[in-house]
Amino acid sequence: MRLGSLVIEAATAVAANRFRMALALLGITIGVGSVIAIAGMGDGAKIVVRESISSFGAGSLMVMPNWQAIDADGESYDIEWLTIEDVEQINAQADAVRMVTPELTFEGRSARYGSRSIVSTLYATLHYYLEASSMRVAQGRFLNPDDQRLQRKVAVLGAEVAQELFRDESPLGALISIEPSIELEVVGVLAPEEKGLLSVGDDSVDTRVFLPLSTMERLTGWQRIYLLWGQAATLSEVDAAKRQILAILDANHGRYDGRHRKYQVEDMNQLLKTVESTTATVTTLVSLLGVIALVVAGIGVMNIMLVSVRERTREIGTRKAIGAQQASILNQFVVEATLICCGGGLAGIGLAAVAIAIVAQATDWPGLISPATVRLAFFLALGTGLASGLYPATRAARMDPVEALRHE
Repeated sequence: MRLGSLVIEAATAVAANRFRMALALLGITIGVGSVIAIAGMGDGAKIVVRESISSFGAGSLMVMPNWQAIDADGESYDIEWLTIEDVEQINAQADAVRMVTPELTFEGRSARYGSRSIVSTLYATLHYYLEASSMRVAQGRFLNPDDQRLQRKVAVLGAEVAQELFRDESPLGALISIEPSIELEVVGVLAPEEKGLLSVGDDSVDTRVFLPLSTMERLTGWQRIYLLWGQAATLSEVDAAKRQILAILDANHGRYDGRHRKYQVEDMNQLLKTVESTTATVTTLVSLLGVIALVVAGIGVMNIMLVSVRERTREIGTRKAIGAQQASILNQFVVEATLICCGGGLAGIGLAAVAIAIVAQATDWPGLISPATVRLAFFLALGTGLASGLYPATRAARMDPVEALRHE
């Protein structure tokens, strides 16, 4: 029997039991759709990470406490915070370092001007921060060295903060109050942040208020610096910059028990590789759940095909009695199972596309449908059809025609 005729007969048999076959197709659809959707969201996560890191530049550095050493060897060490002296010494002595700048953040602070207010994040830092990031000044200026030296009560506003508080008024020179009792003069407004993939959530550049580190220390008494952002002088000097920073910090702070460094320096490329590796591992593990769902759906297809074989026993006996070959019977049932699974595979691709589009629309989180993932998922569905249809088809093909015709 030709393939075209087999497909037509299989489609006719499937259509005769629409509800039953729809249930089998649904299982395949969910399995294939989940594999594609999960892989697509995993690819989107990689893009988010790349964009967030590229916003600081490939030569960016991040200095922080060495959390692994703090709990090393079953011992617990106290965190030793970074100091402004560390920052000044690194900037003066480390020739492979373009600059480093501290960052202190205080989230959920209400900024007020007159009767208007907005919840913002306070960022206490130095003038280097503008150079270390991709931010741009739209009005006025950013922080300068004199602001830090003189502990000036000045602020640079993110675009959303400025818009919410001042609307069409000029914010420059105006006084804003930050809860509980901080009053700052606005000296600059940043350009709106380009809405990249990392701008999901409340904490973006647009909702921040920047002020000098020394001013924050004077107003709040908080002096704990736990994070430095920096830039290597050139891309080729990233490793040298890390070594120089650690050498200065070792000299200033020593090591835990003379063995463990108190700080660590991460470069963005290293961080990118680590996060992408972790994301790929998680995506693979979760995708395995989709594959398991596909296997379970295949078992369901096999069960339905076995029921179909039993119901059509007399039909099989009649066909064999008038000369149908075993191969013809075998092929018919295999094609039926494959048709169900391929239909489920195509529906699963559509389901994944819709699910990814909905998630991307709702969260601004990207989802990508990789052609390679689609091919893999479809061939998994095809393989499931062949595997689940083979045993029922073999049983049908090996039936004794006499016994089949006697079947009630």
